[in-house]
Amino acid sequence: MILLVSKKTISQRICDYTKEHVNLSHGISVDIFKERGSDNYYYIPNQLQLSTKKGKPEYSFQEYKENEKAAPSGAILHCLVTWGITPEQLNELRLCVKNKHGEKALVAGAMTMEPKSQKIEFSNTIIGYILKHSLKSRGTLSTFSNSKTALSFHIKESDVATVREAIKTPSKFKGTTITLHYKYNSYTCNSGVRPMYDNETKIVGQLQKWF
Repeated sequence: MILLVSKKTISQRICDYTKEHVNLSHGISVDIFKERGSDNYYYIPNQLQLSTKKGKPEYSFQEYKENEKAAPSGAILHCLVTWGITPEQLNELRLCVKNKHGEKALVAGAMTMEPKSQKIEFSNTIIGYILKHSLKSRGTLSTFSNSKTALSFHIKESDVATVREAIKTPSKFKGTTITLHYKYNSYTCNSGVRPMYDNETKIVGQLQKWF
């Protein structure tokens, strides 16, 4: 089952020409835009992450057996995922923006995003192939940062050991990604004319960093 946490829609009239690329620590980077007529800035998220609760990742991997078999007959992998940047990264971004644009500059949060499609893409690795063909839940994707989306994978018998070992040794997930396609709106903001443009972006999860 895929869950959607909804919030009140916020009008964000960002100006297309104000786009900036900001590099954060640990190889993280985001694009930001300034809102028309204010000192507010919004960032475009590009990371899909495994959600955490009280510092613990929100996932479960449960193997099951049928007919008193010695080996597992399959497994269920549940993950709660979210997109955006962490609170620590957001604080760093806010400091970067203030240092460049002054004390009044405020990073108000992430842009309101809309799914370009409901398709979920997986990289062409062994585990990527397994996850692609074992995903049993797909539905409405989240439109706000830090909302949680539940993904459920039904792992078949022949793939249980591969997924189990990857969770125990995350380096085995190297190169395995999950990609969501989103779009957002921007405006020209020139001479009072504000036509809206559809922009596309990818939100990518690197599973090696999840477990």
